[in-house]
Amino acid sequence: LNVAGNWLLIDGHLGLPALGVPGSAMASALASGTAFLGFFIYFLREGAPTKLSAREFLRMLRFGVPEGFNWFFEFGSFVFFTNVVMASLGTTSLAAMNAVLTVNSVSFMPAFGLGSSGAILVGQAIGANRRDDVPGILRLTMKTAFVWQGTVGLVCLLIPQVLIGFAAEGAHGAEVVAIGVQMLRVAALWGLFDAMAMTLTETLRGAGDTFVPMMMRIALAWLVFAPGSYFTVHTLGWNGVQAVSWFVFHLAALAAMLFVRFRSGAWRRLQLVEHHLVCRAGASARVRAHMEPERFEFRQTIEGLLMGALEARSDAELLAKLRNAGLDLTVNLQPAYPPAVFFKFVGIGVATLFRFWSYRTWVFRSLPAR
Repeated sequence: LNVAGNWLLIDGHLGLPALGVPGSAMASALASGTAFLGFFIYFLREGAPTKLSAREFLRMLRFGVPEGFNWFFEFGSFVFFTNVVMASLGTTSLAAMNAVLTVNSVSFMPAFGLGSSGAILVGQAIGANRRDDVPGILRLTMKTAFVWQGTVGLVCLLIPQVLIGFAAEGAHGAEVVAIGVQMLRVAALWGLFDAMAMTLTETLRGAGDTFVPMMMRIALAWLVFAPGSYFTVHTLGWNGVQAVSWFVFHLAALAAMLFVRFRSGAWRRLQLVEHHLVCRAGASARVRAHMEPERFEFRQTIEGLLMGALEARSDAELLAKLRNAGLDLTVNLQPAYPPAVFFKFVGIGVATLFRFWSYRTWVFRSLPAR
């Protein structure tokens, strides 16, 4: 809907006025509003309570507002870096930076989705009074996100010119690409730290630990990252590629701080839901433990990770491998899968993506030079 709205409203098609940038904003607002309406209708159809609880609403704000301010202030520091620090280096460096961020966003969203799936699993584990399962869930999501970001980083190192080639237009296109290639190599490194920071953030969020991580992010973004990058560029004379290395430092420091926070165990003392509900869920979980082997709720992860990432590359051989491992994509997914079986799914998925990217890399490197 957003893409169609951009086509209709930016340049004006099918009789609609050409609105330019305001048209793009209108398309984005329309797409976001439609998505919200769809989720809200689905929420109501799934049996959501029609009577809101003020107590639970305030509890939601307690955990949710810090998370919102977290993104607001950290993205604000990134806007400052782009529009003030990088813009002061000239339009060429700024254009290269924007091109790199465009490429990076493609890898960021799947990694963020993996982190969010981890947050869901953490919430389910805590709701079932199984807090000791949380570290294992964190390790799983972090490894998976790390493999994804590492694969993307490898592609950035092998074929940066191909990825950044769309910025080669214009009088300074060649210079933009040359600077962008160097920045993209730095981005391959910051992506790994980004995977660690995202999974830790989402795990803590799933456990309800949002206020202290928010303060960590704000302090690091506005007391270190923003003034540090400004000082090194305007006083020490760093160029655009050197300035981008601040992303590596920022994300590495953030991942370290969040790891220390997780290891402190403060999230274990937070009460997400009413105590009697936790006790009831814990009792039910103990009863089920005597009736069947331990199972994790991995359905959302499989839908987002395997079915989303491998849908375009599914063939008979891949479907047969997954079916032999216990996952039949031709029927409805089970609500839960044993951890050992899930690891088989992840291994098959990673191997398939690796073969796909290896083939793509070989094809691009084999193309004749223009």
